[in-house]
Amino acid sequence: AIVIPFIVNQVKDLLAKMAMWQDDAYFPCSRPSRAGEEKRPIDVVFLFHQDIADHADVKAQVDGALGGDVRACFDNVDFWSAKLPPHLDRHPIGPSHMFFRFVRAAAADPVASRYGYVFWMEPDCFAVRPQWAHELWRQGAGAPAAFWLKGSAVRRQFSGSFHTQQPEIAAHINGNALFAVGDPEFREFVGVVEGAMEQGKWRYKAFDALIHLVRHDFTEHWPFARAIATMHLFVYATFVMNMVTVRVPVKPFLRSAEGARTFFLHGHGIDFEG
Repeated sequence: AIVIPFIVNQVKDLLAKMAMWQDDAYFPCSRPSRAGEEKRPIDVVFLFHQDIADHADVKAQVDGALGGDVRACFDNVDFWSAKLPPHLDRHPIGPSHMFFRFVRAAAADPVASRYGYVFWMEPDCFAVRPQWAHELWRQGAGAPAAFWLKGSAVRRQFSGSFHTQQPEIAAHINGNALFAVGDPEFREFVGVVEGAMEQGKWRYKAFDALIHLVRHDFTEHWPFARAIATMHLFVYATFVMNMVTVRVPVKPFLRSAEGARTFFLHGHGIDFEG
């Protein structure tokens, strides 16, 4: 499944991103009128920070944006509510709690429990090639080896030298990634990460940074033996790249050797005109 977490202030950006999917250059799958790659089973889940039932206009706008041929690329389209209380509904703990709640639902909810892998796709993560839904299936359920997390480290420097300013998380895998929510051992690990956030051992509250810190902690959170036994399940990949705040002209990047296998770019400087 593709999980798109969003808050009410991100609706405009989300709708603009979804409008791009109608373009052949960013269409999620093969056009129904063309002989293309076989459709792979994949759902879309829109995960709202509050109760979506209280925001019927938001649901109608987002659901309406997934129209025409684009909707046919997916099996099911669902809206879920994180129902964050006010004290949690703020950055960065809000997005983290949305992630933790979805992972817990993957064990208990009859719908979510059918998902082996999900791609966590925030509103500022953009598809930059066509047939990206097929690519997600290939990277997830179609991958030759199992994994827990597959995604991108920081690919561009910003605000000085990230690796010297925040060395403890410089190599973390960004949260716009594939997660093995169907694996009970991975869900156990995520529970450990959530517990570490609640305990406040580190100053970071973003779930992706905490995943990195916990798996390299080697102490009470994630003992060395378990860390070593699961190290290979965290995979750095190039199908998605985390560009943070740096301007990246999309077309030249895709023609470069670095971007030759990239389908998604995450960041606030993704330039589709350049």
